[in-house]
Amino acid sequence: MTAAGTAATAGRALLAGAAGSAAMSATSRLERRLLPDSVDVVDYDASSHVVTAVAAVLRREPRDGGEHRAYFALAHWGYGSAIGLAYPVLRRRLGPGWAAPVALWAGCQTMALVLLPTLGDTPPPWRWRGRLLATSLAGHVVYVVGVAAATRALRRRSS
Repeated sequence: MTAAGTAATAGRALLAGAAGSAAMSATSRLERRLLPDSVDVVDYDASSHVVTAVAAVLRREPRDGGEHRAYFALAHWGYGSAIGLAYPVLRRRLGPGWAAPVALWAGCQTMALVLLPTLGDTPPPWRWRGRLLATSLAGHVVYVVGVAAATRALRRRSS
């Protein structure tokens, strides 16, 4: 593959990752609407635990609400878009069937189950409430479906 082809593939993968993040964001907003009286976290991936994890990595606490929102956006949009880069690699190695999306989902879910307790101050995953675990599992399915659908659409558009 040429340098231009590699750059185009990476650009499409980043856009697909952003599309997956947007789908996950929409799902989180819907969850909050459906559970308005919920006093606890609806999804750790859409909570201040994400900001705690970013602050741990940066070794700097957010100073105000603006930095808090920026830390969350950095993780959600930056990390979510960057993970999209893995999808074309997985498709090349695993083929066009279900293996690549399942591998991407398993990787995303594993990262959530490891990084949020390690850096984000959540309980270990075996102590998550059933609803929180189900929301995490489903949210990452939504993310992967968004990435796969956007990848397919962008690939058709560039052909």
